[in-house]
Amino acid sequence: MVFTRKEKEVLVKRLYEESKTVREIDKEVHMSFSDIAAIIRKVTGDSNKNNSAKPTKSIEARALKLFSKGKTPVEVAIKLDISSQEAETFFIRHWGLKQQYELELIYKEMKNQLPSFLGLYRVIKGARVTEKEAVNVIKCANEIPQFRNSNQNLKNENTGLERQKGRLLTDLYLLQDKTEELGEYVQYYQNEINNKYFERAALNDEVRDLEDLAYDKWRAHRRLM
Repeated sequence: MVFTRKEKEVLVKRLYEESKTVREIDKEVHMSFSDIAAIIRKVTGDSNKNNSAKPTKSIEARALKLFSKGKTPVEVAIKLDISSQEAETFFIRHWGLKQQYELELIYKEMKNQLPSFLGLYRVIKGARVTEKEAVNVIKCANEIPQFRNSNQNLKNENTGLERQKGRLLTDLYLLQDKTEELGEYVQYYQNEINNKYFERAALNDEVRDLEDLAYDKWRAHRRLM
């Protein structure tokens, strides 16, 4: 849909009142940042000489002026007796008016995580880590879940191997017991074989003695004849 200049101004004012960022407003109305900023200045009273401006706009103008002097949102909230949320909203708009759009966008996106981000930045800066090195670290951090999964898989495999090892050790102990048992059987039958050997040798000796005795009796009998 194509908007007229007047319609665009009305739309910019409405979006601005909804606390939209300059970049978000640009996506809706397709105007340059400078044109959007000019319309916003009319809303905030920077270029409006009409003394019938609403009190909230007057407070906003005073807040923007204090921010221009380097005051913090906390100082502005105390000075103007406004809520922290209002001070924060005016502070973000101050960035937009100064065309610090990237900073405004970053703050909008990282509002709740900003302290953590700054803490991380200070750690990286203190460690003298380069931007490229920091990017590589973050890329590696993205692979941590994969490493955790791989580590868990290795743990599972190790558990399986430990169980298999336990079963093999049990089988080994059973085989050792069986081997000892068979060894006892072998020793028993070896002893039996040795005993039978000695018994056979003794019988052979008796047979030879009997043969010698028989032979001697036969010779004696021949002499008597």
